[in-house]
Amino acid sequence: MKREDRKEKACTSARAPFVIRVKDHLLDEVVVLNRKGLVLSIQLSVNLEQFDQLTRARIAKAGRVLDQMLPVETYYKLSNSEVVKLLGIRACVWCATQTTTILNPSYEQALNNLGNLLEKSGDSKTAENLLARAVTLKPDFAVAWMNLGISQMTLNKYQEAEKSFKNSLTLRPKSSHCLFNLGVLYQRTNRNLLAMSAWRNATIVNPSHSQAWTNLFVVLDHLGQCSEVIYLTSQALLSVPNESRVHMQIGSCYAKQKQYSEAEKHITTAIDLNPTSALFHTNLGVLFQRTNRLKDAETQYKIALMMDSRSEIARENLVKLEQMHLSNFTLSSSKP
Repeated sequence: MKREDRKEKACTSARAPFVIRVKDHLLDEVVVLNRKGLVLSIQLSVNLEQFDQLTRARIAKAGRVLDQMLPVETYYKLSNSEVVKLLGIRACVWCATQTTTILNPSYEQALNNLGNLLEKSGDSKTAENLLARAVTLKPDFAVAWMNLGISQMTLNKYQEAEKSFKNSLTLRPKSSHCLFNLGVLYQRTNRNLLAMSAWRNATIVNPSHSQAWTNLFVVLDHLGQCSEVIYLTSQALLSVPNESRVHMQIGSCYAKQKQYSEAEKHITTAIDLNPTSALFHTNLGVLFQRTNRLKDAETQYKIALMMDSRSEIARENLVKLEQMHLSNFTLSSSKP
């Protein structure tokens, strides 16, 4: 098969956002497919010296890995996640930057993807600029509006972020992810009632959105509305039965309602689902301490400190229990 034929075959699938050929351990070519499957390609001659040492190592490693998989002249079709895994996010940001700015600076999907990569790598300002370009080019791009809102929220531009989230929801009213992010924005700006409303709507649209359930229950607990958490328990667990944080929050509310057996059931379930959480073991210790099961409480605090030696509550409560034991022992010894 001729080289051109191999290239054409590699570029026909609209399912692979990136098609990469590695030659002599250099990133030699990037091919990006748009949403309609049209091929956008660019030849790049990469000089490794322009990268920092870590990025050079990642590119070289990717070359070695792919050379072992297939001959050098073969084109490799990789998903976004595979590209990120092999090359690392900085190399992928560089690839996307070259493709977007050199080949087609008006390609809004590439701008959105690059904005996401930059946001994940901590460059929220550049991400905001690219995502703003994306929604300018395509004002009905709901996902880009949401991602723009996330970057703006990271930059503490809360008014702009709220407008972006609402623009996204106008275009896609049933986006549970956007509703969730809007709730986070409301919480950060001390609008807890609006935050709860947004998260509740997210769970209605997508009952399996575990983060929305967790955040909703945390704020309800914080506002002293544990009865509402207990009321929603069966509905939440029907959709997210194996979410440890949801069980933990339900258990906390049962404890505050003095329904200790139910509290223990949910907290131990949370620990079964996430046995390495120091917080969960600490909370179970607090529950045992409330019900005068002091030995069990002491055990849980010790486990919590094994998981995380910085757990202040576990340490303080354990010290109090040990002092209590010492005091009781002293009193017993002083009796005639």
